[in-house]
Amino acid sequence: MTITPQEKILSVLQLITELSQLGISGEPVVIEEKDLKDKKIADEDFSRIIKKLVSEGLISAKAHQTIQLDGRLTLPHEIEVLDEQAFNEYASKLHAEVHSDIVYLQGDKFLALADVLHDLYGQLQMTQGSNVAIPIVPQIIRFPNLMPADSAGMRDRYGDLRMEAVKYLRDRKVIVKSEVIRGEHRWVSKVGIGVNRIVFQSFFDRFAETYAKRVKEEKPKPPLQEEKKRKAQLAVLNRIVEEADTEKAQNAKITKAVNEELEKRGVQNSGIIMPTGTKWEDITIQFIDGENVKIFLKGKLFKETNLNEMGLHDRRAVPRRENRQGKLLKVFAKLNGELGWDDPEASNKYVKHKQLLCDALHEFFRGVEGDPIEWVKKDKVYRSKVALVPEGEEVKSSEVVNEKYSDLESEYKQMTEGGAGTLE
Repeated sequence: MTITPQEKILSVLQLITELSQLGISGEPVVIEEKDLKDKKIADEDFSRIIKKLVSEGLISAKAHQTIQLDGRLTLPHEIEVLDEQAFNEYASKLHAEVHSDIVYLQGDKFLALADVLHDLYGQLQMTQGSNVAIPIVPQIIRFPNLMPADSAGMRDRYGDLRMEAVKYLRDRKVIVKSEVIRGEHRWVSKVGIGVNRIVFQSFFDRFAETYAKRVKEEKPKPPLQEEKKRKAQLAVLNRIVEEADTEKAQNAKITKAVNEELEKRGVQNSGIIMPTGTKWEDITIQFIDGENVKIFLKGKLFKETNLNEMGLHDRRAVPRRENRQGKLLKVFAKLNGELGWDDPEASNKYVKHKQLLCDALHEFFRGVEGDPIEWVKKDKVYRSKVALVPEGEEVKSSEVVNEKYSDLESEYKQMTEGGAGTLE
């Protein structure tokens, strides 16, 4: 393995430190030829390093000829540390630089760095600029060791490892800037990164060489050692499964309690199966009165229902009225599908209930992917993908069919085998 200049300097510093600890405090240390051979340091390298340390004011050095008993001529060097604190700080900093180099990285740290570099390299290939963005927690796991199981804890751990790799690159000036781009959830957030392409390419090539060499040098482990490793991995996986089963049971218990409470309150969400490929933008909800609504799909009447069936009605109240999610849906309809902080209807409580409303719509419109209400950052508003028509207004579409059983309704009835359009 090629020894870097930093490693050679560190070897000399370690030699001076070791000899100082063995000698009398405050006296110069003597470095002889055999000491250099033990550390595998060439004479010419040693001379250059000593000159460098002297020029930086860390040590003083002098050399004089000495004849050994066997008649050999040697050049011992007397080294005196001028400022012990500065010397130790210099040595510590160099030690950190050397031993955090890519050739020393091990395990998950090495794989996380490979993971991030691969993403950055791929993104830079698709642009002529120097600024890219990569996910903090990718959907595709390149190295299973970084996320051996899918759980909240494992996802957070995976994201932490990748962010540590980003910091590693920034500390070494491989990347010049990094900034977290927050999404609706920490697992869909990204990190924006700026690079100097020349510096990045040089580091990437060196890492790729190290990675290829490390993979090539891996040797099969003895059967007994491999069996111990397999059993250890199996024990970890079993523990993960047990934790997942416990979490699943807890979630099921919570879900049951919520359903019982909803049933007690008289709130019902019957749900309908939407045709394959339906998008939120295809759906229009028209409020007929305080309780009843019409649902249109691609401009055609699809179903007549009410807030109670949609899980947006609280039957505990006397007289009956919509629950908080239902009220929020009406607010969106009143404001043409957008709710910003400047709107008089805006409230912190509505923001808190936005996700509950999304969950209710997902539960009712079965099979529609994505979030029905999105946050538009540049406009600073929540915007409904579903078209909402408030009470007293008509659906503005030339394609509306005012018959209860349109072609889409017939298709829906066939999908549910002539059923009632609900899921029990």
